[in-house]
Amino acid sequence: VTSIGNWALYECYSLQSVTIPNSVTSIGDYALYACSSLQSATIPNSVTSIEKEAFAYCKSLTTITFNSLPNVVSNAFIECNISTKILDLTDSDKPYIGTSLSNYPGGFTKAHYHRTLANDGTTWGTITLPFVPASTEGLKFYTLKDATSDKVVLTEVTDIKAGVPYLFKNYGESEDFTLTATDPTVVVNPVEQEAINGMKLVGAFRKDEFTGDGTKYGLYGGNTFMTTTGTLTINPFRAYLETAVSGAKAIVIDNEADGIDDIRHLSPVQSQEGVNVQGMRVGSSYKGIVIKNGKKYLNK
Repeated sequence: VTSIGNWALYECYSLQSVTIPNSVTSIGDYALYACSSLQSATIPNSVTSIEKEAFAYCKSLTTITFNSLPNVVSNAFIECNISTKILDLTDSDKPYIGTSLSNYPGGFTKAHYHRTLANDGTTWGTITLPFVPASTEGLKFYTLKDATSDKVVLTEVTDIKAGVPYLFKNYGESEDFTLTATDPTVVVNPVEQEAINGMKLVGAFRKDEFTGDGTKYGLYGGNTFMTTTGTLTINPFRAYLETAVSGAKAIVIDNEADGIDDIRHLSPVQSQEGVNVQGMRVGSSYKGIVIKNGKKYLNK
C-alpha cells in the first residue's frame, strides 16, 4: 500500500483507530473525512503529502503524532478537536519535507528526536535539530572555530540552537538517546552558516544527494570525512562539510595537543601523510611523533 486514496474511508463513523503503514506516501482528498469516532492517528515518516480535507470533521480526533513533516493542505484538519500534537522523529533516511508549518493544526505540544551513536566518546556524529533540546546530558557538541590549509579547528559549545549543524560525541550510558524540545516550536530549514576560510558545516533536514564535485564531505565510519566522485548521500538531521579547498586536513579541538586523540582525516582519498602533535600535516621524512588515522607513530 503506497497511498490512502481519495474517499477511501469517507464517513466510516465507527472507525476508532487507524494504522497507516510505513509504505504509504500520500493520504488523498477526503480519505478519512468525517470518521467521527476516530480518536488518534499517527502519520509515519514515509508520508510526504496530506491532501484536501483528508481528516476534516473527525470530531473525536484529539491526538495526532507526526513522524515527519509532510506537505499538508490548509483544510486537511478542519473541524477537528486536536489538543495533543506530537512531533516524534526517528533517525532514518525518510523525507522530512517541512516546507511550511502554516497548515499544521496549531503547532506541536511535544517534539522528540531519537538517535543512536556509539557511546565510546571517540565516535563522531553530525546533527542538525529542528528544535532547541531541553537537555543534552551525556553529549558534547562542537562547531567550527577556524580552518586553515591543513587543519580544521573545532570548539565545544553548550548553547544548542535549532537549525544549526554540529559535530557531536556520545559519552552517555547508552548508545540510544532521545532529545526532547524545551519548546515544541520547530524550524523547517537549517540555518545558513558563514564560511570560515572557505569551509562551513551545512545542516540537512531532508535526505540530500549530491554528485561528487570534491567540495562536499560526508562523515563515514564515525571518524572520517570523505568526498566521492559518485553520489554523496546525507540523511535527515545530519550535516556535511563544504569546502572550496580539497585535500587532507587534520581535525583538532581548540588547537590543544590534548585533543590529539580526536584527530581524524578529512580527505578525498586515504592520505599517506600524517600530522604532528601540533596538528600540522607532515610528510614521510618528518622525525618525531606522527598521527595517522587516529593512531600515533614514532618516526626516527
